[in-house]
Amino acid sequence: MYCVTWCIQTNSLTNITALKCARTNIQIGSIAVLTSLCLTMWQFSQFLFATQIIAILIMFMFGFINRTSTLIILIGQMLAVIQTLFFMFGNELLLSSVLTCLLIASLISILFLYPVISAKPDSFARTSVSTFAAVIVAIILKTRALTTNDDAHIVNILRSKFSSFRDFHTLLYTCSEEFDFIGWQSIVELTRTCLLPLVIILLILLFLRWLISPIKYRAVEPHIVYNVLQLGAFTIMATLIMRLKLFFTPHLCIIAAIVASRKYFHMIPGKFHYPLLIVLMGCMHISGVMNILAEHRILGEFSDVGLEELLEWISEKTPKDAVFAGPMSVTAAILLSSKRPIVNHPHYEDARLRERTKKVYSVYSRKPPEEVFKTLSSLGIDYLVLLQGWCYSSNNRIGCRMIDLWDVEDGENRNRPPTCPQLLMGQFPFHLAFTNPEYAVLKLQPPYIELKGFNKY
Repeated sequence: MYCVTWCIQTNSLTNITALKCARTNIQIGSIAVLTSLCLTMWQFSQFLFATQIIAILIMFMFGFINRTSTLIILIGQMLAVIQTLFFMFGNELLLSSVLTCLLIASLISILFLYPVISAKPDSFARTSVSTFAAVIVAIILKTRALTTNDDAHIVNILRSKFSSFRDFHTLLYTCSEEFDFIGWQSIVELTRTCLLPLVIILLILLFLRWLISPIKYRAVEPHIVYNVLQLGAFTIMATLIMRLKLFFTPHLCIIAAIVASRKYFHMIPGKFHYPLLIVLMGCMHISGVMNILAEHRILGEFSDVGLEELLEWISEKTPKDAVFAGPMSVTAAILLSSKRPIVNHPHYEDARLRERTKKVYSVYSRKPPEEVFKTLSSLGIDYLVLLQGWCYSSNNRIGCRMIDLWDVEDGENRNRPPTCPQLLMGQFPFHLAFTNPEYAVLKLQPPYIELKGFNKY
């Protein structure tokens, strides 16, 4: 984000038009390296960079930045995607992502379509046609060429926010508080620290300055416009999914820094401006320190004796080639601590792994035990780890229990008894191999037929 802001600000001051020079190479390289690191470390960051591309295209269309600055950012991000695909062995989720489609479409449009449009350079007609062409090509690429189911769960999460749509994978996410809409408590806390009211006032002042200024677009600096657009995107993201406050709150702080700029508050004499800043920071400081102290008062020590007992039992009592399945967080710990092979793990962005996890979680459904055994056996599972709380539906609110998720997904078995409690009784071909108050382990015993030979006389 900083590199893009720096690129926009620097190029707007010098009105750069040449792509092939030392400074543009440094800008492209900086954007490529940092973006690649971010994409490699967190796959969801591709959606963050997709909003960045949309913001850049909007700025290009309305003439806030020229073609050269736009290409520098697009080329830098395209190189980052190529690097990341190499490092991640051609990751399908990234290859077919909205980010990749937008980058390819934007580069095609601005490199090849923009020069042949018969209009004045950087005119609104020319930039708008190029931008809309980029969007259309991106949609075609996403829906016709680079298609995949890897990001279908994200589309379904957004779909569930605006409709009554629900399925198993969507409910696994939306039943968690961090994937729900942003709560009023978050808004109250941001208001109490004066951060949210300050940013709203600053945005109103910026908009009025743009309207009143005789030079219109040039009244607001391009890098300010970019950060305002990013804040708009992050506001929408945080409103829909509370977890994405991690983008929204820091960007509020970035926009709030404008209050210290003499350029935008030159009408206030300096001898009043700076004391007012000190008073404002003092007001924000009071609530901020109270929040920090409240966090520091939370004292605790991580302890999960049940999981430790489970991992010790697995390490000591099971073969080293035994295959395990279970809740995603538990199987990740099994692989890390005992080095046993696992069937499913928390990398939920992969469509095939989502379906594999869904098959494992069928043990918490109402399906017949023999059908569950057949499903699990097809995955090559030797041991199945169960969470007692999920099995007896004691940990979650109504509508978000594991059995509730399966009632939505598997309506035809809704009137059958839950399967998991039956299996904990040791019903053949499931054998109860380990249990404690939190976890249970079932050993899958393949049914067999014993053939007795005939005695020959």
